[in-house]
Amino acid sequence: MAKRAVGMAALSYPRAQRGFPRRWGGRVGANRPWWAAEAEAEESPALAFAVLVSVMILVAALAFLFVWQGWRLTALHSELTVRRAEVEHLAAENEALKLKIEQAFSLERISLYAKTVLGMVEPPLRYLRLTEPGR
Repeated sequence: MAKRAVGMAALSYPRAQRGFPRRWGGRVGANRPWWAAEAEAEESPALAFAVLVSVMILVAALAFLFVWQGWRLTALHSELTVRRAEVEHLAAENEALKLKIEQAFSLERISLYAKTVLGMVEPPLRYLRLTEPGR
């Protein structure tokens, strides 16, 4: 086997002289693996344009998605704030109604209503004397 050149001298010689196998670049048109292949055929401008447009559309779609998510998050946050304020208002109203119900069913209020509006009076106290049956 031939020895390979080492160091800066290896960079100064053409590929074929540095010890690379011919199938990897020793001659033009050699069969090479996909990872070692150089772009021999020139790409068509239509393909390059299509790739560029596709990438631009993808970037635009991602930017739109990012902006839309931010807008949606802001809208949901404002709706949440409105709902929390509504819940606080309804809780205060519920407490006020509970207080009204307690006042409406208090015994003092019922007796006052009966005396003033309905004209009811308290019956006088009468004592009954019970006797034993055999006496």
